[in-house]
Amino acid sequence: MSRLFALLVLFISFQMFSQNLNTTYKKYTEFINKKQFPEAIEALERIEKKAINKNFYRIKVLFFANMIGDSITFMSTLNRLDLSDSVQIKKVMLNNFTVVSGWKDIISNKLSLSRPSDSVFLKDEMDALYKNEIMHRSKISHFYEEMGKEKITPEQFKQKVDSIFQLQRPIDKQNHRCFDRLIDSLGYIPGLNELNTKQTRIIYLILQHYDNNSTKLKYIKMLDKLTKKGLFPHIYFVQIVDRYRAGVGKKLRFGESVKIDENGKQVIDGKLQSTRKVNRNRIKYGLGTI
Repeated sequence: MSRLFALLVLFISFQMFSQNLNTTYKKYTEFINKKQFPEAIEALERIEKKAINKNFYRIKVLFFANMIGDSITFMSTLNRLDLSDSVQIKKVMLNNFTVVSGWKDIISNKLSLSRPSDSVFLKDEMDALYKNEIMHRSKISHFYEEMGKEKITPEQFKQKVDSIFQLQRPIDKQNHRCFDRLIDSLGYIPGLNELNTKQTRIIYLILQHYDNNSTKLKYIKMLDKLTKKGLFPHIYFVQIVDRYRAGVGKKLRFGESVKIDENGKQVIDGKLQSTRKVNRNRIKYGLGTI
């Protein structure tokens, strides 16, 4: 009986956590619409505490703190940025915040002290994998543009894509074996502390097209740890997870697995978990609600 009671308490706590996160995000959007920026900052800071992609929400706080001239909030948030998340840091550096002078120098100085040494061998390996991965797939975007301009029909587009996949499939198998050997030799999947953003995209592309679901799940668990540390792009991670779940017949956690339908349009590939669960998961990874 006590075990059942404990499980009931855990379930209720989980439900409350989910509702609180979704409610806070809804309030945040309401504050933005009403231009109540101090309140919006407070809501963002509450979301950040529960989020996986914390830098996403910290950058939003920087934006609004700069807008209202709140230098204290700006600096405290700047000092909390995860500098290993190079994708998000590059986005920050594109801004021209004025509330604190020299803020870019602060980030640059911290980066110069924490930048890891390069692994030339590893990067060469990843570049070689990338060339194989896009050998024939690179043509698909051209066909997609042609279909958008009505130069080819959706049926012709499907035929062309199918022929590309026939050419690409044996190359994929070889490429995935090379990737497996590389990860086995390393004992881990490298992240943004060793690779640049292009090379992490290679990992994303390989795992999106990876057929061995049991091994793919093992890689997802590795990427989960990397993503939580800010060492792998969040958007890539959620798409890999949902692609895997669609492949094994599970409901999507984020609504980020898509396919091209018979009309040539992108549609969600698979069934979603409840809207509440999906939105909670999306908010945690900085994706917004659906």
